[in-house]
Amino acid sequence: QNDEVKSQDTFLSKTFNPIALMRNISRTSIHSPESYDYPINKDEEIGITKGFIDYLKENTNTPTIKDSDEARDDAQSSMDKLGEASDNLNRAGRQARDIFSDLSERNDISIPRFSDDYRAHASSLSANLQGMNDNFGYLNSQMHDSNDVLLDDLTDVSDRFANIMMLYTDAIDGVLDRDYTSNIKDSSLEVAESCTDATIDSCTNEGEVYGDLNTSGIAGTMAIEYDFDLESDVSGIKDSKLNTTYLTKCVLRSNINRGPVTAEKSYAGGICGLQEMGTIIGCENYEEIRSNSGNYVGGIAGSSLSNILRCNSKCILSGQGYVGGIAGDGTDIYECLSLVNILDTQNWYGAIAGHVSDDADIKDNYFVSDKLGGIDRISYSDKAVPVEYEELYSIFASRNENVSLSKDFDSMRIIYVLDDPDSEDDGMILGESSVKYGDTPDNTLPQTDIRKDGFYPDFEDTPEEKVYHDEKIKVSFVRYKTTLAGPVSDGKQQSALLVDGCFKESDVLDAVKDADISEEDSKNGIIETWHITIPDDGSDIHTIRYLPDKESDLEKIEKIGLYIYEDNEWKEIESTGSMGRYKTYQVKGNNLTLQTRIKNISRINRAVIAAVIICICTVILIIYLISKFFYIKRKKIAKTAQKIGEAAKEAAQNIGNKNQIFYHGEAVTEEK
Repeated sequence: QNDEVKSQDTFLSKTFNPIALMRNISRTSIHSPESYDYPINKDEEIGITKGFIDYLKENTNTPTIKDSDEARDDAQSSMDKLGEASDNLNRAGRQARDIFSDLSERNDISIPRFSDDYRAHASSLSANLQGMNDNFGYLNSQMHDSNDVLLDDLTDVSDRFANIMMLYTDAIDGVLDRDYTSNIKDSSLEVAESCTDATIDSCTNEGEVYGDLNTSGIAGTMAIEYDFDLESDVSGIKDSKLNTTYLTKCVLRSNINRGPVTAEKSYAGGICGLQEMGTIIGCENYEEIRSNSGNYVGGIAGSSLSNILRCNSKCILSGQGYVGGIAGDGTDIYECLSLVNILDTQNWYGAIAGHVSDDADIKDNYFVSDKLGGIDRISYSDKAVPVEYEELYSIFASRNENVSLSKDFDSMRIIYVLDDPDSEDDGMILGESSVKYGDTPDNTLPQTDIRKDGFYPDFEDTPEEKVYHDEKIKVSFVRYKTTLAGPVSDGKQQSALLVDGCFKESDVLDAVKDADISEEDSKNGIIETWHITIPDDGSDIHTIRYLPDKESDLEKIEKIGLYIYEDNEWKEIESTGSMGRYKTYQVKGNNLTLQTRIKNISRINRAVIAAVIICICTVILIIYLISKFFYIKRKKIAKTAQKIGEAAKEAAQNIGNKNQIFYHGEAVTEEK
């Protein structure tokens, strides 16, 4: 049986093996669809398949295949699946046969052949490509072998290029860092009063200016910017000769600054921050100039390496160092006038200049100050001379015909500035006032819309009694005092009176207590009388807290009332509550007269008086009744005594006569 099964398997594998079938189909000529290796019709195919399946079913029960009932069931299931697979394979075979039958009915498929020239060119192209591939391989091999050499060469080239660039950079830096001042001739001084080009003339600034450095109201810097010399006509980089001299001028004339100038760093001035060249002539500054963290601050120029002529400055200045009324650091300063106030500066400061160069030309400058020197705290005759305030006007008039000194010199400005680092308004000008030179200010705080809950604005610095220059007064917010206390009584640790409100630091509660209480007032229950003046805090109603002065009163605090004298009479104030041992009251007004007294004392007094009167009347009545009683009794006793006497007399007579004694109708018999 095994041999028969093998024979059948071999035959079926050749006939129904899909792989073998496809191979046979692939070997079949398209032009001869009739020729197959194994021509089988449909009935034969079906019969063979069914016979094979039946054969397998019959042999599944043989002892060689059946090992157990479970194995037989699995084999039976496998045969069923195999039958289904065979049916599917039959359908696939029929479909494939239909496809090939359809193809066999179509015309012959012919594939065009390439010409000989095309084949020759294709062969040549293939050969060339192969040659190129060989050459690329050779090149790759060569590049790999010479890679280290190439890298070394490229490194040498890069190093040489870097050296060239460094030489070029050094050359450029040498040109730019060169001192070209010897190549430049400044002609500003000769033409300062008449030139029109390169000139800023008769301009006025009234706006606030803030900058990092080189800051002023008119011109930040008077200089040549060599680093931005795009035309290269100053630095000489182009084809200019080494001995070339450039003629230049730069003039600021008759300009006025009336706006505050603030520089974060150095070089702050009213007219120019940094003057490296040119001429400043006839300019004026009347506003504060300040540097927050730098040096070189001046009323006209922060630092000047050139000429300043006939300029006037009246302002407030502040900086770390090199601070001057005309220039923080100067060179040539002529015929200038100054009346300045310098604040928060530690070194190098003066009414004309904080510092001047060794070759400086300083001449005919005058200033007014009782605190400052002319140049670095020292005054020099014919250079920086202190004068009286009135002399400034005569000096100016002698230099300028038909022109008067600015009215800004007529009055001294007092500027109130907010000093509150926690506020975004810190540094804001709250207001200003002005007084004549040497006059006393009223020291009244300006009205401002800036508010801070629980605080009030107040002077941080006490204003001067007399003003001789512009003043800057800081105003800060101070916390209100919410309670003012009256005087502390002898032997006590607490005030008898407290007043609640919003009071300033200098406010004091004026409370005076009457020293003595008359006997009559004491009988009326009056404990004490207070005369109170409450400081004006903008409110007409205040809360008063009262604590009685005497220990005996403390025990009777609930019976004590507070009275106020209004409209020529005493009125009781209703208590609004208590705070600790104090009783609280609401009062109106600032000047008060208060009394503390025991409540309802008049009613008590009237009751006591009535009781006393009743008692007195009762006593008098009792005395009267007693006296009346004794008076009647006395009369009766007298009569009785008289009768007794008469009776005794009669009895004596009767005894003497031995008669019977009768008394009131009664018989009395006596023995001797």
